[in-house]
Amino acid sequence: MKSFVEKLAQLYSIQEKVPQNVQSVITNSLNTQKNEMMSQWKYIDDKVKHCNGSLDSLHIKTNVLDTQLKQVISKQTDQSASIESLSSIVTSLQDRVEELENNRRTRNDNECPSIQNDISRVENTPISGTNNTSTKLSQVSKTKCDVLILGDSILRRIQPKHFTPQGKTVVQIIRGGAKTCTSFVLKNGQRFEPKNILIHIGTRDLQGEGVHEDEFSQLLDQCTKTWNNSSIYVLPIISRKDIHDDIVNEAYNTIELICDLYPSIHKNERFEPSYDMFHDDVQLNYGKGLPAIVKHLKIALNIPYTNNTQQQ
Repeated sequence: MKSFVEKLAQLYSIQEKVPQNVQSVITNSLNTQKNEMMSQWKYIDDKVKHCNGSLDSLHIKTNVLDTQLKQVISKQTDQSASIESLSSIVTSLQDRVEELENNRRTRNDNECPSIQNDISRVENTPISGTNNTSTKLSQVSKTKCDVLILGDSILRRIQPKHFTPQGKTVVQIIRGGAKTCTSFVLKNGQRFEPKNILIHIGTRDLQGEGVHEDEFSQLLDQCTKTWNNSSIYVLPIISRKDIHDDIVNEAYNTIELICDLYPSIHKNERFEPSYDMFHDDVQLNYGKGLPAIVKHLKIALNIPYTNNTQQQ
């Protein structure tokens, strides 16, 4: 305490020794610095208040944008549900059209013997004329296409005009397994003249006794005979939610072994859909499933691909 008092006394004595004019200069300098500091402090305070106002404005705008984004997502979800619903309706209509076409073909096949007899009689009847030639009926014209898809309902949603924009794709849905597809090729194969053939058959067999080696072998044998100048591709069975993976894998191994027996057959890489690619237990959705498998198939068939969802 004594030391502190002594220090104060020394400071006081020093202050008394400072000239009056110097004290005035020091005081003015301190006041000037004080005013400058207060001015800078006020400037900083104004800036902080302005920033706070801007932050409040940004916060309000963020809330508005968040609300609008949620509304857009909600509408998008509703639209997606509507699209899937319409897709189901279209699929049902396609099923009905195919059923009617199959019934028409069946009736034509049943009537075929009598028609063939009439044709034979016409062809064997000579017609008088300059060269005494016989009449020949013109053959049924073939459908030329770049890609012929023989598959089950999983591939039905692929839009041909988007799959090969610069060419022609024909999608033929086979309602059955390998045996049904073989019958279709045997009866209708000559109607098509494809450059490439994509086969995705076997899923329907899984709902029964599984894929039989002899039936699938007969299918590939008939395809190679019918379209000996075409490139034939086989897409392994695609996994489904309603069939256990072990069953699908067993069928995949069977098809792989059979394809190895046909050197001219191109075996595609397996397509593994993720959980969010399904519309239901079987069908692929438009959002992720179809674009993914279209890309997979185009790469396999060497078809130019661009990342565009409209290519479904």
